[in-house]
Amino acid sequence: MNEHSPLDDQQPEPTPPPSEASLWEDFLDIFYAPSEVFARRQAGGWWPSLVVLVVVATLLFAAWQQVLGPVLDAEMQRAMAVNPDLSAEQAQQMSGLGRVFGIVGFAIAFPVSIVLIGLLLWALGKLFGSVATVSSLIMVATYSQVVRLVQYVLGIVQGAVLDVTRMDSVQDVSLGLARFLDPEAVGAAAFALAGRVEVFTIWATVLLAIGLHVVGRVPKGSAYLAAFLVWAIAALPQVIGPLLSGT
Repeated sequence: MNEHSPLDDQQPEPTPPPSEASLWEDFLDIFYAPSEVFARRQAGGWWPSLVVLVVVATLLFAAWQQVLGPVLDAEMQRAMAVNPDLSAEQAQQMSGLGRVFGIVGFAIAFPVSIVLIGLLLWALGKLFGSVATVSSLIMVATYSQVVRLVQYVLGIVQGAVLDVTRMDSVQDVSLGLARFLDPEAVGAAAFALAGRVEVFTIWATVLLAIGLHVVGRVPKGSAYLAAFLVWAIAALPQVIGPLLSGT
């Protein structure tokens, strides 16, 4: 005769849910445990993380722009030199206004670009069988840009310790191919494309692939291909303009 034990009626203990993390923990974890960040945030909203990212990035961009001011002024004046009707004084005034409007423009363009990247990743992901929602991939795009904060900090540090008056372009503080090229020699289109072959741009692209793999359940190879297509499409506006203008 089988004896019935009270232990037989006990159900297995449920697996505890993943621990909650603050946004600041997410911003740190994205550097070494991105899959965990994407997994725990895929069902949540992306607005809070985007707002925090944009505020911090705008402050760093303002500092970056201040430190690299002479380089930015020189770039703008070269761009305006094609207009013979502009005097040197007018060019200098427009350069100063450009810095102010540059910060405002960044605060608007940065979040818009993140949303567009998320939408593009969603559309391309569908070609590879992604099950992710638009919201979850905008979240992925948001966290992929957290690495830009480190990029701005490194740019600020370099601008503070190097002689910015001897720099030809802001790419001289980048960690990419364009740093080693002469913009006048290679042409604007090639220089813009070289600017995309850069550590933090590639890092952000890899994070897009990881996020699409985790959230969209897309095979790794397909996820990396989709992320590369995002990288390539995002480069088009920077390259097509100089090509059309012949610069």
